[in-house]
Amino acid sequence: PQFTSSGNVEVILGTQENTVLVVDVNGSEDQLLHERIQAPVTKMAVAPNGRFLACFTENGMVTVISTSFTTKVLDFDTNTRMTPLQMIWCGEDSVVLHWKRAGVLMVGPYGHWVNHPYDGQALYVIPEADC
Repeated sequence: PQFTSSGNVEVILGTQENTVLVVDVNGSEDQLLHERIQAPVTKMAVAPNGRFLACFTENGMVTVISTSFTTKVLDFDTNTRMTPLQMIWCGEDSVVLHWKRAGVLMVGPYGHWVNHPYDGQALYVIPEADC
């Protein structure tokens, strides 16, 4: 609750209608993101500081928006429609995505990216504990 605008526990839901719902004790509120999110949301991750939400969509885009839902920070085309197994934040300014047998992609704040191919069986990405 320390990072939510309402001060309550909130659940953030990605929808098939290209938007996000925020649900709390008072009900649900559609954030009306149809213009900012280009396809249905299949994976999401909130930044450790609570200020940003990364959304992976069915068309392979990573969209980062503020959790006030007023500002789109980034659209990044991953060139794959396959939903990543994991999507986490690395610190507070980059998003890390992991696909089975494809590796890890780190996307930075200005769309800069680094790809680390990995075709092994076992890979699990965890965020830093000290952020």
